[in-house]
Amino acid sequence: TYLKADWDDRTDYTEPGDYEIEGLLLLPEEDDRYENPEELMASIRVHVVDKRELKAQNKTARKLLIGAAENQIKWDLDFVLTDTDGVEKNKKSSQAAVESALQRITDAIEQFEKKTARAQLNELISEMENLEEENYTLESWNEFEWKLINSKDLLNREDCTKEEYEEAIRSLREAAEALQSVEIPGDLPEEIVDREKLQFAIVEAEKGMITLEIGIHG
Repeated sequence: TYLKADWDDRTDYTEPGDYEIEGLLLLPEEDDRYENPEELMASIRVHVVDKRELKAQNKTARKLLIGAAENQIKWDLDFVLTDTDGVEKNKKSSQAAVESALQRITDAIEQFEKKTARAQLNELISEMENLEEENYTLESWNEFEWKLINSKDLLNREDCTKEEYEEAIRSLREAAEALQSVEIPGDLPEEIVDREKLQFAIVEAEKGMITLEIGIHG
């Protein structure tokens, strides 16, 4: 049995909503229950829901969860995705339910990305705090320390965005890469050491007569 629908050319049936479509009911030839089957009319109700955006966001969430560390950040997103995925797959979901699910998964993705970036910044700060000032030049260390302090300040703010955390990560890494090590002299050239005075000082020190002080000329 088929319905030869009387479509309304002025109606966009792809828009979300409920539509009642009337038409001629076409029966199989062997169906002889009606005297005039060619005059039978019927109507159907069509429920149209647009799930395209929800489907795309659910797909994004699933990709983010792949390889994510097992922590509360991941579990929070997975919990929301389980709910919104159910709305996507439910053929009876209303447009209002779809839009509500879309908002929830969008917010969850935003929080996941923000918290992940914050965790990465916190981890980088812990790594950078192991560096020692005495190993680097004053100028390069001051620049690095300033970036490190700013990064720590971000962690204490509640209104930071994912982009701010990512920028802090980039800036701190650049400052760390720009650190210049202090050059520690290796073996001194033989000609700048006064060997005669050095030997005399060693002998006198052994006698307990003077305190050993080695002078380097250069």
